[in-house]
Amino acid sequence: MSEACGVSYDTLAWTQEWYVREETLREANTVLVNHHYKLELAKKFGGGTMSSSDGQRFPVRGKSLTARHMNIHGGRVPSTYTHVSDQWSTYGTKQIVPTTFLLTRLMWRS
Repeated sequence: MSEACGVSYDTLAWTQEWYVREETLREANTVLVNHHYKLELAKKFGGGTMSSSDGQRFPVRGKSLTARHMNIHGGRVPSTYTHVSDQWSTYGTKQIVPTTFLLTRLMWRS
């Protein structure tokens, strides 16, 4: 990444350590979605009161605690659940562990 963007590894590592955290990304996304909500063009698509949610799967290489093997998707895939407003702004994304539901059901039956 450092070679691709011309920024030193130390600077990228420091920035990631201090600024790229779930709470700062969530706050930044909230600011962007709220700004988008106020735009005149966005209001042409909807009032911002309805949304759509959908699961997505993207193949990954290597080991992952959240991925499972699915032949239909070409290997190991994590499941991502995304929420999009009727104004086409993404206001939420969550990584889902596919086995959590099954483990909960098995534990509940015990």
